Amino acid sequence: MSEGDRPLNKSERETLAIPDSVRRIIDERDGQHCRVCGKFLGEGRAIHHIIFGGDARGMGGRRVHNPDEMVTVCWMYGHKGALPCHDLVHQQKRTWQPLLLEVARRKGITAIALRRWQIRNRNKNT
Repeated sequence: MSEGDRPLNKSERETLAIPDSVRRIIDERDGQHCRVCGKFLGEGRAIHHIIFGGDARGMGGRRVHNPDEMVTVCWMYGHKGALPCHDLVHQQKRTWQPLLLEVARRKGITAIALRRWQIRNRNKNT
């Protein structure tokens, strides 16, 4: 069993900073691509918690670092004048949170692709 395959201990899952072992799992799954738009981010990527745990962030609370509830997202740069994917996700949580949870459990699909599929299928059924 490699280090990336071992179960995470409680301190690794519930610290404020994302442990390197968790980052490696997410990097391997996401390939350093934004899971919303698919853009390759390389070292300029951000790991986003889809579901927060514990008390208020930044106030001494702890976060649960479950890779199935975390994704890589564009943090600093929007696309053609749009918001960065991280900001978009925060502004429209009801739309994006369920999509990101599905994306986090799969490899090679983006939230935008899932959203387009939902819209197409909704339009077919009306």
